[in-house]
Amino acid sequence: MQGHQRAGAVPGLISGTLLAPRAAFEKVGGFDPGLWFADAADWFLRAEAKGLRVARLPEVLHFHRMHGSNITRRRFEDSKHEFLGLARRKLRAQSANGTPTGPSPEVDGG
Repeated sequence: MQGHQRAGAVPGLISGTLLAPRAAFEKVGGFDPGLWFADAADWFLRAEAKGLRVARLPEVLHFHRMHGSNITRRRFEDSKHEFLGLARRKLRAQSANGTPTGPSPEVDGG
């Protein structure tokens, strides 16, 4: 997949590099077993909603091998549907709470 737009470093929040105290999981809950693709995104959104602070480090901590047989490529429609559902739920919750729907402030490491 050389030359692909995602062949380089992609900043983001993933469960593979998550380091959180037990209290964070007690406050937020665990990962939703009903989600296959968006489980980490769902957890981070719930953590944000509970007031937990998130920091991203500038270093690359996780490498993911991209190839034509990745499950997210083979099941693209399922992945898209799951992430769109997550985005809709977040927007509905923000609308119900009167919260602005723009990007939320983040604490970046560095």
